[in-house]
Amino acid sequence: GMQIADESPTLISTHFAGRFRHLHVSEPQLAPVGSGDPQVARAFGAAIKDSGYSGTISIEMRAATEPLEGVRTAVEFVQRHYLG
Repeated sequence: GMQIADESPTLISTHFAGRFRHLHVSEPQLAPVGSGDPQVARAFGAAIKDSGYSGTISIEMRAATEPLEGVRTAVEFVQRHYLG
């Protein structure tokens, strides 16, 4: 899941809102995005939405066994948890 200096997701909306210009979404060891704990993604996603962030979100992960499907899955995951 995403971490900011090992802090809680709440810090994003309370202390960092308006300070960051881009967002990287990844899993530990660059595993496929969406393969981690969904509760962590929901918590960070809610904090990102609450912060009013509307900038770029990049996905960082190693190539999946099926690269196109891996990218499609990662994009859908980010859309579901971090956008709108």
